[in-house]
Amino acid sequence: MHFEEHFLGKGCVVTGAASGIGFAVSEALLQAGATVFMADRNADWLASAVEKLSAHSERARPVTVDVTNFEQVQRLIDDAASIHGSIDFLFNNAGIGGTMPIADVTLEYWHRMIDLNLWGVIHGIHAALPLMRRQGSGHIVNTSSIAGLIPFHTSPFTARPSLPSWR
Repeated sequence: MHFEEHFLGKGCVVTGAASGIGFAVSEALLQAGATVFMADRNADWLASAVEKLSAHSERARPVTVDVTNFEQVQRLIDDAASIHGSIDFLFNNAGIGGTMPIADVTLEYWHRMIDLNLWGVIHGIHAALPLMRRQGSGHIVNTSSIAGLIPFHTSPFTARPSLPSWR
């Protein structure tokens, strides 16, 4: 089965869809014939992203959602399933990176990063999995950063640069 055949007519939810990987995933899915519920917390960026994909406007469905809020994520999943009839794919893609020295990271930024990168994914899974089980099918794809596996000296996940004996 070719890529296009796999997604033709499918209902897909993509978080973080206004830019970067989320936008690219949305574009590829639309080109393959899927209906894509493009979710992002930035309504202006989302409108711009959907405008760039105007060739697929009948299947590109913008939804302003903050994935750190479970009720908003649940509403996204429920509404998408109601409109399309099913959710075949959830792409948990919303996230932010940490590219500053660890000494410069504020507690507020840590909370935002954990809420978005961890809880946003958990909210998506928790909202979509029961629906997919009832449907008898569905796929969840969680996008992750390499920073969780390989420490970068500018990443807040790296202890090395902050320890004087390792410099």
